[in-house]
Amino acid sequence: MPGIRLGDPGEPYRAGRHRPIPWRRRWFGSFRQWRDRGQSGFAIRYNVFSKQDALPGPQARPNVLLGHFPLAGAGSEDRYLVYGNFFQHNPSEALLQAEGRVVLYDNVFVNGGGDAIHIQPHNDVPRDMAIFSNTVLASGTGIRVRHAVGTPYRQRVLANVIAASIPLQAGEAAYNVALAYRPDLLNVAVSDLTPDLLRRPPAFQ
Repeated sequence: MPGIRLGDPGEPYRAGRHRPIPWRRRWFGSFRQWRDRGQSGFAIRYNVFSKQDALPGPQARPNVLLGHFPLAGAGSEDRYLVYGNFFQHNPSEALLQAEGRVVLYDNVFVNGGGDAIHIQPHNDVPRDMAIFSNTVLASGTGIRVRHAVGTPYRQRVLANVIAASIPLQAGEAAYNVALAYRPDLLNVAVSDLTPDLLRRPPAFQ
């Protein structure tokens, strides 16, 4: 079952456009264009993205896939703001896959069947990104960053709480709290997850 994919390299970009998002089970919340002080982009906020009932297979996709904005011209400097969301379970793919320009903060990722966040090339490359103040619980890799060799872009990973079998791979990382995977916390309330994880003495990465 497909997730949500944003960013279409074959479609002309029009600033300020509101793209309709098809409704699916357990997708709800807010998607909107934003513009402030000469910068603009697409905000994804206050959603729940769940694929806990999806089956593994060749059609498996991330819960959300963020593609790039136009490579040149109008919109080429735009970015995604992704905050206040809950990403829940995917048996085959990461909860979020992204490239382009992204600011990702104040989200909760819980996956008892694999990885949480993949930053990697898709149709373009990861560009400047800031990933901070997220809480991640994953049986696989928490945050994985594949920097595109030979590009000047920076992917900064700062001050996240990550409990996973492999908490963090690559990226410019600092002040993250890296913990062992805690399957006993998969079903706790979202509001309780971060304090429950922090009750165990952390190792900083």
